[in-house]
Amino acid sequence: MILFPAIDLKNGEAVRLQQGDMARATVFNSDPAAQAKAFEQQDFEYLHLVDLDGAFAGKPVNAPAVERILAAVKIPVQLGGGIRDRATIDAWLGKGVARVIIGTAAVRDPTLVREAARAYPGHVAVGLDARDGKVAVQGWAESSELSALQLAKRFEDAGVGAIVYTDIARDGMLKGLNLEATIALANEISIPVIASGGLASLDDVRVLLGDFNVNTVAHYTGTIAGAIAGRALYDGRLDAAVALKLIWESSTDALTGLYSRRGFAAQRQLISARMKSRDRWAAVSFDIDGFNQTNQNHGPSFGDAVLRCIAALLTAENGIAARLGGDEFTLLVSGAAAANPTTIAQRLRREFAAIRIGHIATNIACSFGVSELRLGETIDAMLGRAETALQTAKHQRGGCVVVANGGTVV
Repeated sequence: MILFPAIDLKNGEAVRLQQGDMARATVFNSDPAAQAKAFEQQDFEYLHLVDLDGAFAGKPVNAPAVERILAAVKIPVQLGGGIRDRATIDAWLGKGVARVIIGTAAVRDPTLVREAARAYPGHVAVGLDARDGKVAVQGWAESSELSALQLAKRFEDAGVGAIVYTDIARDGMLKGLNLEATIALANEISIPVIASGGLASLDDVRVLLGDFNVNTVAHYTGTIAGAIAGRALYDGRLDAAVALKLIWESSTDALTGLYSRRGFAAQRQLISARMKSRDRWAAVSFDIDGFNQTNQNHGPSFGDAVLRCIAALLTAENGIAARLGGDEFTLLVSGAAAANPTTIAQRLRREFAAIRIGHIATNIACSFGVSELRLGETIDAMLGRAETALQTAKHQRGGCVVVANGGTVV
């Protein structure tokens, strides 16, 4: 999960509103670029910006402030507010904004969202700002007849990178996130959801990380990709260092030290935010054939030792390695290493088979799926092809490497 510190811009200053009311604004920093730099120095990895004046005007108003922020920080920035036509989308992404958030236009011109998402895979998000269950538009000044779920469903197959869901009634009020509504939305759609509006304390962070009582909060099975924190950060109610530490701890697998499924999802967001059109990436996905039998023959501690050895070999690849659960792993590599991922898979297959635990030769066999990033493709789409190839390898006979759309390597 990514924690996004929010900078809301009004008259060129960093402010926070209460319930989206422009008349109830508190100025927290007259220099938004300095505020952005401060967040970067606190080790936040992604910024959330909103051009409040632009949201009401229907066009960018605080562009100079946004541009100063882009010049001041190296971490990626997502921006919403007044983004309602293709020219504005092109301009902001061209200036270095990592992801644009489309709100009003998502209701009034869904074709724009679809076309932009196709043109900029992973760099377009939809902002769903709800009041009494209905999506609000025009800087939250007007309400539509659409529910958040109805609107989100419109974009399930559009290639949208994320849904930013805000409960207007809670925004800026420090009453806590509307967890039930956010989790319910995440459970119903495949698009990652970013929670917004009212994040008040570490308790909200813990819930979004899965530390909650299922008797009091609807069971969470969806994808909460992140959460936006505003007033709680500015007034000190949310300790940034502690929150980021909690998130980091949840992002790693305790046994192997590799990224967990949740941590890997956050890394994919960050890769997508920083990725240029000509960047090279490749995915090597695999799982261990007959790992349950290995545990039965030698015991769980033996199996744990095998997993740690595999993790060490993956770490040596200098890519982004994750244990997705049980005996399933994924490795992302970039640059020159991505030129021939099949070679990496074949070498790992040999190294895994040579693993010894004490005097015991493990002869570990794995099935591999391999894919390379195509021009205009998202990281998630590339991983999806690698997973499909992995399933093919497992169904054929196991112990082999299957290249996505490229046949089998024995």
